[in-house]
Amino acid sequence: MVLQRNGSIPVWGWAAANEKVTVKFHTQTKTVTTNKNGKWQILLDAEIAGGPYDLIITGKMLLH
Repeated sequence: MVLQRNGSIPVWGWAAANEKVTVKFHTQTKTVTTNKNGKWQILLDAEIAGGPYDLIITGKMLLH
């Protein structure tokens, strides 16, 4: 993916309600707890041009 440089980077998604989600990107690691509907959003700090970098999003895994 290509991300806008020199501006905040919004990352969002859905998981289980009240689940902790961690986002790692380049040198940043941020954690958020989902709301009661399972929605979450994190704003990563601005980055300069570079890369490639990995974007890793983790939460708990549900086995079915």
